[in-house]
Amino acid sequence: MKGLSLYCGALNTNRPIGIVSIMLLFRLSDLSLAFGEHILLDRVSLTVHKGEKIGILGQNGAGKSTFMKVLLGEQHADSGDLWRADDIKVAWLDQTLPERTDITLYDYIASGLEGLGELLSDYHHLTHDPDVDLADENNLKKLASLQKQIEQVDGWTVEHRIDAILDMLRLPANASMKSLSGGSRRRASIGRALIAEPDLLLLDEPTN
Repeated sequence: MKGLSLYCGALNTNRPIGIVSIMLLFRLSDLSLAFGEHILLDRVSLTVHKGEKIGILGQNGAGKSTFMKVLLGEQHADSGDLWRADDIKVAWLDQTLPERTDITLYDYIASGLEGLGELLSDYHHLTHDPDVDLADENNLKKLASLQKQIEQVDGWTVEHRIDAILDMLRLPANASMKSLSGGSRRRASIGRALIAEPDLLLLDEPTN
């Protein structure tokens, strides 16, 4: 891989030696990619297993972000083969900070979940917004409906996970994204990436 270097850390497993079976997430075989005369990937072959830590080193423009986009399927290689395991979750923390918007931190992190995130956000607003009258019959019906939908998909476990991530990252659930510093918005983006419990987490210059 011209311009890029890979550092592979050890696999983490608590399984007894002799019966370790680590899930294969990606297999790259002779991948090549170039933009004009600028070669980013030159016959790259690599396997990525769950629990493995891989560092990608290179100067600006060497192709680090592009390599991640290839794994995500957002950029196609010119040649070679890319195999990806079925039904795996891949989360990407890119270099761009989340926008300053009116959305709350709770909603932003919950948005990392498809479908369930919206249910949990609606439930959170109903139960935490001081302007919501829970004595109102319509609100009670909506609350009961949300509770039923969340229970059907075992969503309470995920709700506790959102609370745990907010606590771990020291982020106030009901603060708006527009009120946060750059560092807090970076932590929020980490929380959003973690909430789905991805099989592979791609970090594009996470210390920025």
